[in-house]
Amino acid sequence: MKFNQKIKINNTLISNFNGPYIIAEIGSNHDQSLNKAIKLAVIAKRNRCNAIKVQIIYPEGIAVNKNSKYGKIKNKFKKYSDNLYDLYSKCSLKFNEFKKLRSYCKKIKVDFIASVFCEKSLNDAIKLDVDAIKIASLEIYDHNLIEKISKKKKPIILSTGTADYSDIAKAINIFKKNKSKNLSVLHCVSSYPARYKEMNINFLKTLQSKFKIPIGFSDHTLSYFSAIIATSLGAAIIEKHITLSRKLFGPDHFFSLNPNQLELFTRKIFEAKEILGEPKKIISKNEKAISLKVRRSIFSSKSIKAGEKLSLHNLKIVRPGNGLKPEFLNKILNKRIRRDISSDYPISLKLIKK
Repeated sequence: MKFNQKIKINNTLISNFNGPYIIAEIGSNHDQSLNKAIKLAVIAKRNRCNAIKVQIIYPEGIAVNKNSKYGKIKNKFKKYSDNLYDLYSKCSLKFNEFKKLRSYCKKIKVDFIASVFCEKSLNDAIKLDVDAIKIASLEIYDHNLIEKISKKKKPIILSTGTADYSDIAKAINIFKKNKSKNLSVLHCVSSYPARYKEMNINFLKTLQSKFKIPIGFSDHTLSYFSAIIATSLGAAIIEKHITLSRKLFGPDHFFSLNPNQLELFTRKIFEAKEILGEPKKIISKNEKAISLKVRRSIFSSKSIKAGEKLSLHNLKIVRPGNGLKPEFLNKILNKRIRRDISSDYPISLKLIKK
């Protein structure tokens, strides 16, 4: 079974070298406030993001029980919680709030994508009629969840942070088995924030050549450089965390982009896309105007009488481009001129006897 070379999210058809489709990752940066989530959706739309992405999290579906000794963690980001269950209980909106956010996104015409982490959150995503389902990097190992997701008739975006090639192939094979073709895979480095020396963005080429599906990049760096490079390598999707302020208290704010940074981020990506252009030769209007002025063409090198033969002794190839192109030189040699012309006169086919 071959995957589609394009992925359709809502009404947008996305393919390599036809992107990027930009996803603003809200994650937990709404701080469990619907109003903040709506503000982030507005900021994403204002900055030309195609979609926002939320995380539908039920702590019981992602972590051990709160009282388990195995749930203790050292939060290396900022002090937020030392318990996995407690941490994830602070990361999601309620279903009815997601429903209102989903409705608002339809109103402002920004796509609504959700990461799911268990069967319950997957069912919520389907009820919300999300435009695509995201499989977060660390869920790539949960083949049971991936199996369930692959049977839903939704576009799927698979992140690959922490996963090696074998892990990625195993997950993709589940989609192949269930004939789920509408899939995109994102290169990702699950480091917060990610450093340039960790990025290895050339792996995008491997993802594309091996799996023949739309590729993308989930960017956890603090700037736009990595995303620009990914765009130049054909990334169909770019994902970036956003926040109202990086000074807010929470696990994801400090490595996310604030509104001003997001504006710069998207502007630079679209500038890069404009610079990349099309995979075909295009001669701009400015080039055409310059070409006529400074390209070489065939001129007379001395006065030539009517009936006289054209030769290397009375022709020259010089600027500007008012005469015949140099490629016609051998075709007009030994042909006779129709009328007298002066020196430095542009040669045209009309001047030559047939």
